[in-house]
Amino acid sequence: MNHSNTFHRIQELLKEKEKYTKSLKNLDLLKEKGEITLRQHEELKADYMRKLEDIEEALNSLKKELKEELSKLRREKEKLDEQIRKTEIRALIGEISEEKAKNQMARLQRKIDSLEKKLHLYEAAVVSGSYSEFQARLERKIHKKDEKQLKRLKSFKQLLEEKEKQDNSLKKLEELYKQGEVNKKEYENLKREYLFKLEEIIDQIESIRREIELYIAEIKVEKEHLENGIEEVEVRIKVGEIDEKEGRETIERHIKQIKTLDQHIFKLMKIMRANSPSQLESIIEEEKEETEEKQERIEPKYPPRKKRFKVSYVTFAILIILLIGYLMKNRFLPGGSLNSGSVQNEPSFRLYPMYLLNPVHLADTSNLLPYEYTIKTVKSLGQRLMLPLGVDDRLILVDEKGNIYSSTELLDSIALMDSINSFVDCDPLYIGPYIIIGDLEGNLFVLNSHNLKLKERLKVEGAITAQPVSMDGIVYIFTESGNLYSYDVEKDSVLWNVKLENGGRATPVISGKYLYVLDMTGTLYKFNRERGTRELQIDLNEPCEASPVAYKGKLFIGTLKGNLYAITMDSLKVFYKINVNSPIRTAPAADKGAVIVGDFGGTCYAYSTLDTTLLWLYNTGAPNVLGISISDSVVLVANTENLVALNLYTTGNIAETLWKRKIQSGVVSKPPFVYRGKIYIVTVDGKIILITPRQEPS
Repeated sequence: MNHSNTFHRIQELLKEKEKYTKSLKNLDLLKEKGEITLRQHEELKADYMRKLEDIEEALNSLKKELKEELSKLRREKEKLDEQIRKTEIRALIGEISEEKAKNQMARLQRKIDSLEKKLHLYEAAVVSGSYSEFQARLERKIHKKDEKQLKRLKSFKQLLEEKEKQDNSLKKLEELYKQGEVNKKEYENLKREYLFKLEEIIDQIESIRREIELYIAEIKVEKEHLENGIEEVEVRIKVGEIDEKEGRETIERHIKQIKTLDQHIFKLMKIMRANSPSQLESIIEEEKEETEEKQERIEPKYPPRKKRFKVSYVTFAILIILLIGYLMKNRFLPGGSLNSGSVQNEPSFRLYPMYLLNPVHLADTSNLLPYEYTIKTVKSLGQRLMLPLGVDDRLILVDEKGNIYSSTELLDSIALMDSINSFVDCDPLYIGPYIIIGDLEGNLFVLNSHNLKLKERLKVEGAITAQPVSMDGIVYIFTESGNLYSYDVEKDSVLWNVKLENGGRATPVISGKYLYVLDMTGTLYKFNRERGTRELQIDLNEPCEASPVAYKGKLFIGTLKGNLYAITMDSLKVFYKINVNSPIRTAPAADKGAVIVGDFGGTCYAYSTLDTTLLWLYNTGAPNVLGISISDSVVLVANTENLVALNLYTTGNIAETLWKRKIQSGVVSKPPFVYRGKIYIVTVDGKIILITPRQEPS
């Protein structure tokens, strides 16, 4: 199959789609002005609609083909990335020479660069809904001319001014009509004209916002390059390849770069969310004042100069854009991590905004922009619910009595599908064709995810209260009696079974060929998951309920004594220990250099994963943080009464609140569940609550 032809055909179809869509709008305008008859309008409209349907059908078919090719290209890129990592390791241990490693990696990188270009083109074709959006996506590159950024900002401001002008015209027209100064016919004609213009302006505004989103995504990629290299410098220091002092200086430079990139992401997000020229001016003026304040703090010995002229927001915007362009142009090689040997006794604050993404317990990474979220639907099923599962376009719900429901995403239709007729106290697991449910009697039920019918059942020793985990078709079950099982679902066969001294409620963690299990007494075990042999263990001697979370070679564990541990996964050594003064009952969330944990007192903390630095904290206002979910730039924190959205780009000591919802429909019992941009909350009395964004940001 020639995918290049498919790609070019999609381009042509998108052009045709945009042409006929515009023709339809012009046709409606001509009818409203009376320049064509109703019959002419209906005939042409029917013709255009048929053509658009044909185009849409052809696009869907071609995009499906291209999606399959995209999957193959991504897998190929992953293999090349893995080859580069292996080549680096071989050079480090002396298997191959440094010169040979460099040549091999250069060849592999050239292949990756070629693949990335193709991926960028094909992804743009698959995602775009119009040709203008497609062009915008193709134009986005890491190195952009500053003039283009300035032009975009100017266009954005002009469009916001035009939108405000049309809004005011509509309001004035309404007033004149109500006062009787405009007759009904004139009112309706002018209103249609204004609305048509307003629709076109809004489309252009959204197009620019999409461009800004793409630019933000590229900055995030740049930031991720820096973050992913942090541990590399640490390794090079350890093996003696580079001088420690030189390495630490490099690390500090990269930390400063990451901080600067985070601040620019936040600024761009604020600009993107502006809804009026005054808001945009206010944002730019605020940024200008912050820059001046920082400059005063940097150079306090000089008295402030008398201003001879006023700096306009356009001038200031140029400076911001030039700075971003400079940062993107002058990228440095990835840095390393901080010295793990120096751990402070007391945590200290650092003004260090973080970007977190995709913790292990989050269903997807839909970007939850900080709009105003409202409670839309509340449904009661009568019994306490486990954490929902997202399966394609539906939700699977399991209650404490083993009843299994299938629901639409909007909760407008919930049907009881089946029941295992047994008490359940652990969250179900979705693994492709199967849904796994454990009960308190030691039964593991395997259901077909398509029709929710029972496929098989496994009897184990002890109640299953920890969510099972799975990899490569093998499910690992840890019971309250201390039995650990490796179970092949397809073959319906137990591969191995180990009896531990104590059981637990914490979900095991899989990393490569190892399985990490935490029992209720705080003993952490490292098993070879293929053979079931115990490799290492460490005794924390503290009771634990919360599941551990793995991140970049460390396990983060919260205990009922209020301690947050960072444990190295290779050697099971304590990397650091922090006390938050209140029991930790739910799993932390860790990604992009930060670990976030909530305690029984209702406070949420964000710590660095590299040392004990406290990045920010937030008191939720009610006891018992039940869980944390993170979606792109938003941290969702649930306690028994509230759902709070916090801004990850906070630069102060206290996290910025984006919005807060009081859950008046019952006592919250589980962490927030995010699926396809929607948030679901379950309560103790069996209610499920859907929380969705308003159309406009607050």
